[in-house]
Amino acid sequence: MDPSLLHIGNVFYPPMGIAHITHNLRDLFDDKIAGKNKITIRSSSQPNSNPHLGTVTTIMVCFALAGYLQDQFGIETEIIYDLLENSPGEKRMNGGLEYQLSLKDCIKDNTSVYELYLPNFLKIFDYSKQKSNIRYRLREYSEFQRLTIVRETVLKILNKRDAFINLVSPSEKNLHIRIGCPKCKLIEKGSRNLIIKEIDENKAILSNSCPDHGPFDVEVTSNNLDFIDINTPLRDILQGVISIENDKIEKSLSIMVDGSDWAGVWALRVFCSGLLLLGYNKIPERIFAPMILDWSGAKFSKSLYLQSNAYNYLPKGFIDFSMFLDTYGERGLDSLWFEIQSWINDTKKLFRNYSIDYLKLILEKNK
Repeated sequence: MDPSLLHIGNVFYPPMGIAHITHNLRDLFDDKIAGKNKITIRSSSQPNSNPHLGTVTTIMVCFALAGYLQDQFGIETEIIYDLLENSPGEKRMNGGLEYQLSLKDCIKDNTSVYELYLPNFLKIFDYSKQKSNIRYRLREYSEFQRLTIVRETVLKILNKRDAFINLVSPSEKNLHIRIGCPKCKLIEKGSRNLIIKEIDENKAILSNSCPDHGPFDVEVTSNNLDFIDINTPLRDILQGVISIENDKIEKSLSIMVDGSDWAGVWALRVFCSGLLLLGYNKIPERIFAPMILDWSGAKFSKSLYLQSNAYNYLPKGFIDFSMFLDTYGERGLDSLWFEIQSWINDTKKLFRNYSIDYLKLILEKNK
């Protein structure tokens, strides 16, 4: 055997960060659970393609974590998962500005791009539900942005826009609260031409212009239905606000789950600082699932693949879940689920990252 390959199969789990002081995940929540009626796991993704292996593992972590906590504490646990149909589905330039149509507004052969990819997400959710005995609820962004707490918080952000611009857009110096043309749904992605015509604590009138249909206005109040779009940093902060406020009302424990690419500087600079700026003196519980890395240690990126076919050297099932079952079958899903269950049962395994080559070994071994 090539001496350079002798290390393969020797997998180490050195304790990192929080794993130094916790023996299991229950230790993180023992002091949070008293008086709680339920546990809610919150996560999200952009269904702009068939899910790749990084998305699959994060979804499975949500269900495995929910199942673990339900068993440990004997409290009803559910998953609320946001499928962001507002994500860009088609982009075009006009007058030096970038415009976009959402996944749900891009129609091809009488089917939206969102509806095209939804079935393979549902396969992963339904498999994970069956394995974990955890119920889930999918929520579209259109519902999310109608929530009273979301609209009230957007008004607060607009009233503190200078501070939020420095926080969430330090390079572009622009707040990405976006509105769409009421006729064609086209949205100016960078909100460069967005005008705040009127604003106070209870209402804002926002204005922009469609290159095809001209100027239009959108009103933002705590309970009206005009559509408003927000970018990832602001939505992340809003998820934190929802977690805090819903937990007060429902006497629940919310736990946000995202890939660990959203940890570190992002979590401190954007998420925590944003909540402080809104007047909160606490942050929700949050778990970052292991990030799947390519051979060089970079994030295994769906958007990079979509742009450049960057992972042509990998099995197609890693990149496109529509091909995963063809390659690995139900046994492949079982192998992946068993692996992720082992992460949840050992903090040293959960709070680290994994290479795509490692997962390839796991799947090929049990093929």
